[in-house]
Amino acid sequence: MSEKTYLYVCTGCGKKKKSPETASKGNGDTLLSKLQDVCQDEENIEVLPIACLSNCDRGVSVAMTAKDKYHWLFAEKGENDDDIEAIVRAAKAHASLHDGFLEKPDRANPVVARIPPIKS
Repeated sequence: MSEKTYLYVCTGCGKKKKSPETASKGNGDTLLSKLQDVCQDEENIEVLPIACLSNCDRGVSVAMTAKDKYHWLFAEKGENDDDIEAIVRAAKAHASLHDGFLEKPDRANPVVARIPPIKS
């Protein structure tokens, strides 16, 4: 069985409009709710809120992590179907991989960071 993948959705995003460019890039609370609905039956994916991912100038951010796997930070996410589909596709791929290293077609671009797993 693969390790559970956790999606952390920045719920601070969309509340404090830092600039006109980020003002139109979505709302973290809305994205969180939609992702939780879509992923409710996914055994290996859990969607959780996080107050801030410190990526405020890039719209709504989503972090993806799992034990002993690569961690990812995606930005500029909205509540639209294309973004939700891309995030869920990435999470499903991540959950199915032994190391969580996503190939480019499976990433929910834009990628802000790819962080290697902790060496044990």
